[in-house]
Amino acid sequence: MPQKFIRLPTAPPGSVLGQVRLRCPGCRERVDLEELESRHMVCPWCDWHLPLEARSRRELLLDEGSFVPLDSAPSGPTLFGWAGLRGRPLALVVGDPAASWNAERVRALIELAEESRLQHRPLLWILTAAHGAAGDLPWPGLLAALDQLRRSSLPWLTLLSGPCYGPVTALALQADLVLAEPGTVARPADAPAGRLPREIDRSPRRLLRQGWADQVLPRSEQRQSIAALLDLLNPPGAPSSPPPAPKSAGRHWDRPLQVLEQLCSPFYELQGDRCQEDDAALVGGLGRLREDGQPLLVLVTAQGKGWHEKARRHHGAISAAGWRKATRLLQMAARFELPVLCLVAAPRGRQRCGEPATALSTAMTETLRGLLDLPGPTLSVHLAAPTGLPSWALSATDRLLSTEALAGPLRQAGLSPDVVLPSLQDLLPALSSQLRTLRQTYAVQGPLGRRKLYQHRYAHWTRSPAAMDS
Repeated sequence: MPQKFIRLPTAPPGSVLGQVRLRCPGCRERVDLEELESRHMVCPWCDWHLPLEARSRRELLLDEGSFVPLDSAPSGPTLFGWAGLRGRPLALVVGDPAASWNAERVRALIELAEESRLQHRPLLWILTAAHGAAGDLPWPGLLAALDQLRRSSLPWLTLLSGPCYGPVTALALQADLVLAEPGTVARPADAPAGRLPREIDRSPRRLLRQGWADQVLPRSEQRQSIAALLDLLNPPGAPSSPPPAPKSAGRHWDRPLQVLEQLCSPFYELQGDRCQEDDAALVGGLGRLREDGQPLLVLVTAQGKGWHEKARRHHGAISAAGWRKATRLLQMAARFELPVLCLVAAPRGRQRCGEPATALSTAMTETLRGLLDLPGPTLSVHLAAPTGLPSWALSATDRLLSTEALAGPLRQAGLSPDVVLPSLQDLLPALSSQLRTLRQTYAVQGPLGRRKLYQHRYAHWTRSPAAMDS
């Protein structure tokens, strides 16, 4: 069996660049080394992502000349320091396929995490073929330093490349956002003995289906996507001018994805529950509202055509994995004080085969508790008649919006809408106006305003006799 993951030098000693031809591990085609380097070590035939050295990755992602190494950085190919990404300052750790994690490198990462918290900089951690046994390495100290960084409401992003194993991978998977390259394999356990596993030959979406990563990004899209995600989690200042709204498509307003496209641009879907799988019946992600360009977190339930095949197969029913994903995203929104928008389209619960009977109800309850405990504004928009407890769990928000056609079914279910729209064509200006009012309430009245809004949420559940009987 041929080796499936190799480390390639920049130029073999005594060789003339351009005369070296390498065989791609994915498609077995021979490619010039010069052409591979021009494409950042990505095969032009099959887009196989070959190992990339730390210095080459630094040139790919960072602003030119912006990298400043950490004073106490250990010698070796792994890079620790400060850099700029499209003008945004950040702390950076870039691993190398040839370097394993030892005590010296772990202590340097601890120091960098502490310094980035003091300097108020986000942390970008790039793992490339990460490996290394646990031994006596100071992993608890690293976990404590990274936890302090998260408590400071600073973004922490991880980019996985190649097969990643061991304790260092287990810590990296705790980041706010986990991104991955095509062909990445992640296992929190130690590396298997012998050759690499067969999973590395499978689809790059495998890591998403396992629930470990938020997105799979090829190298050509990493710089732009990472910069955009950092701006959404930690905006540097005034929001950028929002893009013009697309032309109205009235016949598609009943589809949640079409509504989302009308409301947010751009939108970055975040996947995975960090446990076992990703549920396509509940989609969550970060985006900007077209009206004012403010970042927000969006949760959308599936219904109708145009959705993922898996969601259609289960008729839009949400499993415990979908509710766990929603809870994880709500916790991230609480740390970065992002508004939350829920687009609710008649969701239902679905118990996954082999799960305990209480898994679904427990996960749904955690999502409801996360909505009630958020420190920022929350809104929900009903796109279909409510179907029971899943609809209620996503309706415990500061403001509840619906159309005139759905106002009656909502009141019968015990959910009285705060804003009734003539049609969904008026949804975008109504959302912008409600978010602006809620922000002022949170900013001016402080804890008192928060208490009033919480009582308003509670009234959704108690003002109606139907709700009390249920």
